[in-house]
Order: sequence, then structure tokens, then C-alpha cells
Amino acid sequence: MTIKKPPARLAKTDAIEQFIEAAPDGGSKPAVRPEKDGESVQITLRISKADLATLDAAAQRLRIPRASFIRQAVWLAIEK
Repeated sequence: MTIKKPPARLAKTDAIEQFIEAAPDGGSKPAVRPEKDGESVQITLRISKADLATLDAAAQRLRIPRASFIRQAVWLAIEK
């Protein structure tokens, strides 16, 4: 078996850079959608691993995603 050099990488051209920047997930732009009235926003939540396992088990029993389970639980807690 012979040892071969890896193929030379292509230099990024302006056309390639423009293509990447134009992609929905490309470039250095943050992946944030503009906020509209009534549109949901993303939050961060820290809970223990044990609580997360319990939450996941409950969501799985209901056959719904974790986020949906949390959303329903919050709605029930704040419902008037």
C-alpha cells in the first residue's frame, strides 16, 4: 500500500462565499427568525438530569415531543 498525499483543497472563491452567505443556514448570520405578534420565542431552561428523565418519560407516555409537554405544562400552570 502506498501513501498518497491528500487531494489539494479548493480555494474559496467569491462565488462560493456568496452562495454560502445566501443559504438560509449559511454565513455568519444568527439563525433567528424575525418575531411577529403571537409568534413563539425560544427560551433556555436548566433542570436536573433526574427531572429531565421524568419529563421525557411523561412526554413519551403521551407520545408528544418534550417541548410540547413543557408548553402544555406551562399553559396549565398559568391558565386563568
